[in-house]
Formats: sequence, structure tokens, C-alpha cells
Amino acid sequence: MLLNRPCKHLQREQRSWIMPELNAKILIVYGDEIVRESLTTLLEQEGFGILQANNGIVALDVIRTASPDLMLVEIKMSDVDGINLLREAKDLNPNLLIIAITAYRDCHGTARALDAGAHGYLEKPFPIREVTKVVRQALSKPRLKQQTEALPIKGLPASL
Repeated sequence: MLLNRPCKHLQREQRSWIMPELNAKILIVYGDEIVRESLTTLLEQEGFGILQANNGIVALDVIRTASPDLMLVEIKMSDVDGINLLREAKDLNPNLLIIAITAYRDCHGTARALDAGAHGYLEKPFPIREVTKVVRQALSKPRLKQQTEALPIKGLPASL
């Protein structure tokens, strides 16, 4: 489909009417600076607004002050358990979409993240382009839900 890849020459604001999720603010919580910067560069090139945190304490402060739409979070960090961070983040903002980054074949960690409220996950090592795919899927779910809830159901009155 033509609209899946917006023209690179359009500014972010111009592309937002084509793909509303491009106005999304994404918080990247990752301990390794190189990986965090790589994810930042990738998602900025796709037109997303990026916030960064290198640990759980900073991440919670960013969630309080900047209200991101989505958080990419490493589950195994040195300073904090990613699952606890995920739960605290959901307590602060129940609408926050969360994608957990887990170790390769860590089925237990992935299951715990999903149980704690993650909307999806990336398994390390992941292809870099998989990030944008998972982010777009997560951001499109609330929009699809709003659109389907707004649709009238045949045979039912518009308001109950």
C-alpha cells in the first residue's frame, strides 16, 4: 500500500495526517548507550519524537513529565528489574503502550512482561527494521479500537 511509507521529503507534521502515529512520543529505556542511540536514530528517521532514559529512575521521571505514548524498555537492566519498571510505568500512565526487549529465547521473561502489561516484545538480537514494525503495530491498536468503537452496530441504537 502506498501510504505505508511516507515520503521522506515531507516534514513530520505534514506526514501526520497520513499516519497519525507519527505524532507519537516514544521513550527508549535501555542501559547500553550505543543501542539506545541506534534505536533513537532509527525511530527519528521514521518521524517519531524520541525521549531517552538510561535507567528506571530517569524513565519514571520522563513518564511523569513528558507523557510518552509508547515505551521501549529493556527487561534486564543493571539498576532495576524491567518488569517492576513496566508495572510502575503502567501505574503512572495506564494508557502507556509498552514494548519489552527481552533476551533471546527468554520465554519466562517475555511471558512476565506480557502479563505485566506489555503490548509486544522484541527478542534480542532483533533485526533493526523489526523495531519500526512492532512500534507501528502497537501504536495502531488504540487507533483501531477507537475507530471500531465509533462504528454503529447494525440493529442497535446509536446510544444506549
